[in-house]
Amino acid sequence: MAILVGIDLGTTSISAVAFCLENKRRLATVHQANHTNITAKADQLRGYSEWDADKIVATGLATLKQLVDDPAVSSQKQKIVALGVTGQQHGMVLTDHRGEAISPLINWQDRRSEQLIPGEKFSYRDQALELLGESAFQTHGCSLASGFMVTTLFTLGNQGQIPDHSMACFIMDYFVHKLINSTKSMDADKERIFQTDATCAASAGIWNLEQQCWDKEALRRLNLRESLLPQICPSATIAGHVSTAIAKEIGISIGTPVTIPCGDNQASFLGSVSNWTEGVLVNIGTGGQISVNTNRLNTKVGNKIVERRPFFDNTQLLVCAGLTGGRVLADWERFFHEIGEQLFGQSSGPLFERLLQLGEDTYRGIESGKLSEEPIFLPYFHGTRHQPDRQAEIRNLRGGNLTPGHLTLALIQGMVSSFQEGYEALLATGEVPRNRLYASGNGARSNRLFTKLAAQKFALPLQIPAASEEAAFGAALCSGVACKAIPSFSAVSHLIEYEF
Repeated sequence: MAILVGIDLGTTSISAVAFCLENKRRLATVHQANHTNITAKADQLRGYSEWDADKIVATGLATLKQLVDDPAVSSQKQKIVALGVTGQQHGMVLTDHRGEAISPLINWQDRRSEQLIPGEKFSYRDQALELLGESAFQTHGCSLASGFMVTTLFTLGNQGQIPDHSMACFIMDYFVHKLINSTKSMDADKERIFQTDATCAASAGIWNLEQQCWDKEALRRLNLRESLLPQICPSATIAGHVSTAIAKEIGISIGTPVTIPCGDNQASFLGSVSNWTEGVLVNIGTGGQISVNTNRLNTKVGNKIVERRPFFDNTQLLVCAGLTGGRVLADWERFFHEIGEQLFGQSSGPLFERLLQLGEDTYRGIESGKLSEEPIFLPYFHGTRHQPDRQAEIRNLRGGNLTPGHLTLALIQGMVSSFQEGYEALLATGEVPRNRLYASGNGARSNRLFTKLAAQKFALPLQIPAASEEAAFGAALCSGVACKAIPSFSAVSHLIEYEF
């Protein structure tokens, strides 16, 4: 019997799963809150988003130990055959030549690249886009956005903040490096210390989709050296093996294989969608994405809100990313907390479930004709990836619908509409309509009103994976393919089960 372990280094939380291949059963799922944000208040006002990389590693290791210590796992932990890793994409950590962090994780939410260049009327991101030219979007499958590894590196480089002989990596690469205790040094070995695959690399912003490598011409134009970036390895391959010290710390066998990390969007799709060609996936984590799989690798995308991302088995995902997600819901809950504190001097407990209930009650009231229609709410509190300055709007607000229930219902309707618009953009590339809607991520799983409204809006049957933490599960499945416990990615589909 083989047990696969997967871990997801997410923005809000870090989660891990243990999955038994023999009986297709999830043995345990654990998660810990990610409390590693170290952004100073002054820097928050400047749009920075900085996280302690070594504390993320420590939290990840503690999460794995918690998983292995679970009674369902600990009695058979010797059967763990592989460990898969995924996590938040786009952001980056700078390290020295030995692979030790010399910067925080500057994550995907960071907007320092939107600062105006001193003496100019345009930002670092604007300049980077200008240097790459219009053709870069088709080459890379995306446009450089704030928070992308290369956008941040370009900004830091122009500010003189990239030391000689330093390297950049994704947080997942850094975690794997610590798991396997790689002793390679950039000075001693021509091979780079950090390893990643195409599903992660593409999120940096300058991955050549056709040639399957870093875009050397783009690096030249941006004055960035290729040795700054991770080494590229095939997906679902072994990066190394758990070191003696780490094995003792988390309680698994010394030498357990660890896979090359994969992107969380791709891992979530792998762990959620049993039929790649017929399904469309809505994922709500801290952010939100809607994705479909395609084997049309040379698709020309006219709308820049649609990204092409490498996937497994020589296919790609078409993705609309940067949509409304869990961060919007957290903002909404915080707003009502502040009403209680500032107007009534009371600090209440969690309000999310109560707000959802008010939204559902309002929905039923409108359906029965007892309540007036909800307003229109465009909840772009944080802009969008391609319109970072876009603001939220509320329309058709009247005395009869100025209630917490109406506004909560309208906010969630607005979230659903943003995903529907994304789906229409995906279909506009020439993809055929899908016949099944899948929903993943804690922001969807915990929001029954969203899933109900989404099924209605899309007019498709909706399925939610039976087990939570789909990205961690996808990473576990990827590790199974890497160690040959699962013969191929096509054999993954029968391992996914659904609530309904």
